[in-house]
Amino acid sequence: MEHSPTYKAVTSSRSQLILNEPFFGVLSLKLKVRERDDCKTASTDGTHLDFNAKFVEKQDASQLLGLIAHEVLHCANNHMTRRNGRDPTRWNIACDHAINHILLDCGFVLPDGGLHDPQYRDMSAEAIYELLPEDAGDPCKWGHVTDADNSAIDVDAGQLEVDWNLAVQQAAEIARQAGKLPGSIERLVDKLGKATIDFRDHLWPFFAATTKNDFTWRRPHRAYISEDEYFPSMHDEGPGTYVVAMDTSGSTYNQIHKFLSEIVAIH
Repeated sequence: MEHSPTYKAVTSSRSQLILNEPFFGVLSLKLKVRERDDCKTASTDGTHLDFNAKFVEKQDASQLLGLIAHEVLHCANNHMTRRNGRDPTRWNIACDHAINHILLDCGFVLPDGGLHDPQYRDMSAEAIYELLPEDAGDPCKWGHVTDADNSAIDVDAGQLEVDWNLAVQQAAEIARQAGKLPGSIERLVDKLGKATIDFRDHLWPFFAATTKNDFTWRRPHRAYISEDEYFPSMHDEGPGTYVVAMDTSGSTYNQIHKFLSEIVAIH
């Protein structure tokens, strides 16, 4: 399939990000690039990076890099899954205020009209949303974020969040090893890491759900059989055979002892 020059410009910018800003470049590869006439500027739903060719053509090279990084940071913050019934326009405004100052701190040049009021620095999109007036005005004309369930393909929002949280940690480690992880992103990654659910909270319900502790009439209680009384026994079935995969990369070095102790506890 032959792609348009504008499409190639977008993918070429992603390649440049990988070399110069690996955190953003690596994460941008998670998004499927789509040129769409029904997209007025650019947007993301956590799965796609949609853009309008006419809008992209008006941006210079540095603004295009900033545009892609903007959409990536929406996804890194899971803005596509956190709206929770809030007004879409105000939510987009709040999300833009939450991330644009980070992009500027990283040295990116944004397309004209980006929202980055300093009073909202270091605040979450939810906190900013509560401070915005109901008639907050027009949102930024570019770089929108839409709900994950608006995607053209079936998406599990919860799994999408998990995937992006993991991808953010991995991208940060790659950028850190290359000596190209900006301080503002380091702080963001630390904040996002603290906000994630402990792996044990995900792990134990899985094993508990596969272990059945209940009464069964198929195996009578031995203590009463001799008395010609038929009572049920406790049916206790473990999870059976299981396989545990453990990450032993440098980024998890300090966690390995926790992983091992959990494996022993599961057994």
